[in-house]
Amino acid sequence: LHLWSCPAFPDERTVVVPSFDMHVYAFDARSGKIKWKSDLGNFIASSPAVGPDGTLYVGSFDRHLYALDGKTGKTLWSVETGGAVYASAAVAADGMLYVGSHDGRIYGIDTATRTIRWTFHTPSPIQSSAAVGIDPEGKAAYLVYVGGGDGCMYALTPDGECR
Repeated sequence: LHLWSCPAFPDERTVVVPSFDMHVYAFDARSGKIKWKSDLGNFIASSPAVGPDGTLYVGSFDRHLYALDGKTGKTLWSVETGGAVYASAAVAADGMLYVGSHDGRIYGIDTATRTIRWTFHTPSPIQSSAAVGIDPEGKAAYLVYVGGGDGCMYALTPDGECR
């Protein structure tokens, strides 16, 4: 089926592409041969985010964000959000993961404990990918930027407070 996401590169020899056929595919970058495929059981529109250790983070319409082993495609863990995950997650240097969900919430997920640390509620579904960027005020190590379905751009601190 069709592809709604960008590829990701967990290492220099692998290209990973999610498909709307409910699978995530890993290809050898040189030969194009399939290295592995992972069945997530529902539609996938989000582009994978790659953690510093090669872990892939990809959202699904089944309301989960999955952590996949970048070498094997095996599901390492997942967290459930309140709605479909259309957008891509952002990985921060401190191990936090940020993603929006169709339930109108932005989730701050601790990858070390594999738990949701906080949520921030917006009035509309989130279909925008999260991005980690500078804090222009210099009060936090970074800010998380996410566009909302209400036409607002949200800037959140690493603790989930709206700037």
